[in-house]
Formats: sequence, C-alpha cells, structure tokens
Amino acid sequence: MEREKDIEGITSLKTVVKGAGIFFIGAVLSRFITYFTRIFIARYFGPADYGLFSLGLAIIGFAGAFAVLGLPAGVTRYISYYRSKKEEAQVKGVLIFSLFAVALVSCIFGGALFLVSPQIAIIVFHKPELTNVFRIFAISVPFAALSSVLTSSFEGFQDIKYRVYTERIILNVLKLVSIVFFGVLGYGVLGIVWGYTLATVLTFFIALYFLESRVFSLRTKIKPIYIKREMLVFSLPLMLAGFMSTIMTRIDTVMLGYFRSAVEVGIYNAAVPTAQILNIATSSMAVLFLPVITELYARGQKEPLEVVYKTVTKWTFYLNLPVLLIMVFFSPQVMNLMFGPEYIAGYLALSILATGLFTGTLSFAPYYLLTMSKNTRTIFFISIVATLINVVLNWVLIPVYGLVGAAMATAATYLVNLVLLLAYSWHIMRISPFSTGLMKSIPAGLLSMAAVYLVGGLIFKSFGGYLLFLLFLLFMILYVVLILLFSGLQREDIEILKAIEKKTGLRSEPIRNVIKKFIK
Repeated sequence: MEREKDIEGITSLKTVVKGAGIFFIGAVLSRFITYFTRIFIARYFGPADYGLFSLGLAIIGFAGAFAVLGLPAGVTRYISYYRSKKEEAQVKGVLIFSLFAVALVSCIFGGALFLVSPQIAIIVFHKPELTNVFRIFAISVPFAALSSVLTSSFEGFQDIKYRVYTERIILNVLKLVSIVFFGVLGYGVLGIVWGYTLATVLTFFIALYFLESRVFSLRTKIKPIYIKREMLVFSLPLMLAGFMSTIMTRIDTVMLGYFRSAVEVGIYNAAVPTAQILNIATSSMAVLFLPVITELYARGQKEPLEVVYKTVTKWTFYLNLPVLLIMVFFSPQVMNLMFGPEYIAGYLALSILATGLFTGTLSFAPYYLLTMSKNTRTIFFISIVATLINVVLNWVLIPVYGLVGAAMATAATYLVNLVLLLAYSWHIMRISPFSTGLMKSIPAGLLSMAAVYLVGGLIFKSFGGYLLFLLFLLFMILYVVLILLFSGLQREDIEILKAIEKKTGLRSEPIRNVIKKFIK
C-alpha cells in the first residue's frame, strides 16, 4: 500500500516537474528581463522618477485586483476539473463567461481610475505629476485583466508553454523594448508608463491568438454550458482575497509615497524586486500544483496528494534558502551591484524583505490546498487578518523608520499569513508540507554561509562584482555537499531528476548515482 501511494505520488510529481521545468525557464527569463527593466529605469531616470512609476504600478494593482473578479483562479480550477471529466461544453462555458464578465468589470474600473486620477495624485499623494501617470496606466487595466484570464486558462489546460510565451517572455520583452524606446526619446516617466501600457495591450492580443489557434477555440460549434453561479461563489471570495493580497503587497509602496518622498519610494522599490527573485522557484513549482492536486482530490487520492505536497515544498525551500542567505549577508553589495550607490541605503530593507518573502514562498502550497478544497472563504478570512495587520504596521512603522519600517511591516505580515494558512490547511486536510529532508537544509545552508563569509572576510576587504559571484558558487557547492551528507534527498527526488532528464534530454544519471549513495 505504501509503495502504491509513492508510485501514484511520483507519477503526479512528474506532471508537476514537466510543467515546472518549462515554467522555470520562463520564470528565470521573465525575472531577468523584468529585473533588468527595473535596473534600467532606476539607473537611467533616477530614484524620483522610478518612485513615481512604482506608485503608478501600485495603484493599478488595486484596480486590477477587483477587475478580474477572482476568476483567473476559478478558470484554472474549473477547466482542469471539467477536462478531467472530458466535458468540453462546460470548459467553453467557463471561458466565455469569465472573459465577458472580466471585460465588463475591468472597463468600469479602468474608466473610474482614469476619471479620479487627479484627485488621487493631489489629495492622497500631494504629487500632481502623478495625474498623467495614473491616467495612462488606467488604459492598461482591461487588457491586463483579460490577459490574466487567458493565461490562467493555459494552466487549466496544462499547456503551460503558452503562458510562458505570453506572460513571462513576450510581455516582459515588449515592456523592456517599449520603455527603453520611449525613455531614450526623452519622454521621462510618462514614456516609461506608455511603454508599459503598450506592451500590456499587445500581449493580450497575442494571448488570445494562442488560445484560439493552439489551445481551445471559442468558435467551435459546441454549445457552452455555463456554471455562472458556481464560479462566482467560488471566485468572488478570491477577488476579495486578491484585493487583500494586493493591499498586502503594495500598501507599503502606497503608504511610503503618502508619508515620504518619491526618492525613498524609488529606493524601496529597488529592494522589492530584488527580494522577489525568491519567487522564481515558487512560481515554477506552483504553476501546475493546483491542477495536479485538483485531479488527485477529485479522484479521492489523498496519499499521492501528500507526497506531491511535501516534495514540492521541500524543493522550493531548498532552492530559495541560498538566495535568502545571500541577500541577508551581502545586502549592501547586492544593492550597489544591481542599482548603484544611490540605492545602497535600501540594503537593510532588502534583508528584511527577503526574510519575509522567504516565508511567503512557503505559503503557496497550503493556499492551493484550501483553494482546491473550495475553502475560499477561509482564504478570504486569512487575507483580511493579514491585510489589517499589514496596514496597521505600515501606518505605525513608516513615519518612524521610513522604508525599513515598510519592510518590517511586510515581512511580519508574510509570517502571519503563513502561520494561518498552515493552521487551517492542517485542520481541514490533516497533512503538513514539512518533512525531515526539508529541515536538513537549514544547517546545511547556515554552515555553508558561515564558511564562505568567514573565509571571504579573512582574504578580501570587500565583496563586490565578480568576487560576490564566485563566493556564491563556492557557497552553492558547500550547500549541495552538506545536503547530501545530511541525507536531505530521498527516492522521490531521484524520480524527479528522471522526469527532468526525460523532458530536457540532459543526462542526470551521474547525479542520481551520487544521490543514491547518500539515501538511507
């Protein structure tokens, strides 16, 4: 019985890895392009204009959270669910209803933002120059919302490459090219915003083309069967939870803009995307986690679901811990290397944000368990609690500590959110994402970092540039060796490497043979 449970779990893990491998490549490229775009804006335009741009992004984030009605998560779940039952009429109904509803609501919210932009810019932020920034960004709201539905449908169809092409590569390449083009022409911060908006509009039409021509045509003669009420009951709590999540992730920027200058907002938003590098591994693992566990849940296979749950969490932890330690121990060097001397003041905020986001990366698995089991009201409740804590902490800490206070508030909120999600998911499903192998990476990471930091400090007076990269490589070698010595990898991890080899053609047999020697 135990053997059958592991085999079923490993089969599902292979599905996760197949999708995660594609998504990981897209996520890395996306993060690199997005990060390079941020670096270009920050260095070329300076902290003040970069701060205005960041405030604009934060505001359209609030509009976008309402505009999608929580339907992207519903689209992923219900398409995956009905595909497993081969009910294409319901699949078509899910898509048509979601696109129509989001188109209507997103146009309303985008138009409202356009109209009230002067009031938000002057009354809230006391920065009249933000008016046109908000107005241009408002144009992108409907297109971004509809793109979110389309890319979520790709997840439901488990045809993840098209999400990678549109959301991860095409969108970010278009943003970079457009922003650089308008920036070089001398349009200032408005050029940045126009470039962002143009890229968003074009990406929507490309995503629609992929859906129609490659994935699932809406023009088929199949008569759609709508499940409007069920989707809304499922999705509306997620809309509110999404709005709360948007507050949790963007209220720090908004309140920093309210209490402090655009320059401080710019410095803080150099630390934020740097810390968000931690999301690469998480998003890669998470992208097919929900469809896979939904199918396992629909078939009543709890034991394989638990195997997937624990293993995916363990790999996310393994991949993110080295990045966290680098950002904590070498934060001034990272900020200087990436953004320049003007942004070194944000080094402490980077360390704090990275710690908070690290705990946040562990939240995706229990979050998806609750989503899969239709406990969206629980997610909404947790979001309310976390959001209220975040707003209060930002209101108290930012006036006193500035950008460091914003980072402290965000990190504390991520921790509270993780604890609540773990508690509720355990209460409902009685499974935990943590395993013995996961815990073994902690001493491996700390010992590796201590060795590198002490050796580097004794030999070199400063860490920067190529030296920082070489120290990171040394750290990773020590980290992997210690994980093997501590027997942190198990049989299911070997099966994942086999799946990666089958998908990519890269030989992993020598690595697998080494791992087998350390498996007890």
